[in-house]
Amino acid sequence: RKAFPLWGSGAGRSAQAVPADKAKAALEKDIAQQVRPKWERSQVDDKVVMCRQCKLPVGQVAYAAGGKSKAIMHGECTAQHMLQEMREEEQARKDREAELKAARRADYEIGWRGE
Repeated sequence: RKAFPLWGSGAGRSAQAVPADKAKAALEKDIAQQVRPKWERSQVDDKVVMCRQCKLPVGQVAYAAGGKSKAIMHGECTAQHMLQEMREEEQARKDREAELKAARRADYEIGWRGE
């Protein structure tokens, strides 16, 4: 009778006493690799890559979000993220213009005032 090797190249060795935590970790890693498709796993750390926007696993096609944060996202999530950034930039521009307009009106005493 041969034991299943949990790690290393001891395919024909007999069963050895293994700490429970190491055995559990090795078993969970093996099960996780079998359950997840290979393309869902990162090449670097063998973990599922999650979308930053919707928190769902990223599939075969993903996009790197530009700007301040370098994150991986779905195509639709990237579009929504870009739209949100554009709206924030537009709002900031409108706020700056409103401040400038108010300052100019105060400098040149333009506008209606009830006395």
